[in-house]
Amino acid sequence: MFDELFRSVYLFHISKGGLKVDWVEDEFGFNAAREKSINFDGGEQEVYKAFFSVENQSKFYLLYCRIRGEMVGIPYSQCEKMIDMLAFMQEILAAALWKYNQKVEVDMENFAREFDRLDVEGERVRLYESVQKRGE
Repeated sequence: MFDELFRSVYLFHISKGGLKVDWVEDEFGFNAAREKSINFDGGEQEVYKAFFSVENQSKFYLLYCRIRGEMVGIPYSQCEKMIDMLAFMQEILAAALWKYNQKVEVDMENFAREFDRLDVEGERVRLYESVQKRGE
């Protein structure tokens, strides 16, 4: 269920003019350009509600930790896909928190608040440096 909901969230992102996220497409074997529709009844708000169930939040958090872990010890120049993915995850969290009033895990909320401008190069570098410092 997590993968299907994640796919739906990604398609909502793309349908609103969001940028393609290579990490999503590579990891999930998913190509937004080929997808025709979102296979979930109830619309975006219901997708977010289901996506942020306790079980799915845990999976989302593990994915977040995995991506951060993949960045450790890697030069910044090789982390673009992972940082793009974290930027996308931050967008998902921001929508969940402030648009759909969903509760999210404290660490995830802190990430959403601390790195709310990952469209700015300096913030992307700051995220990269914070991952390197923590050695996650």
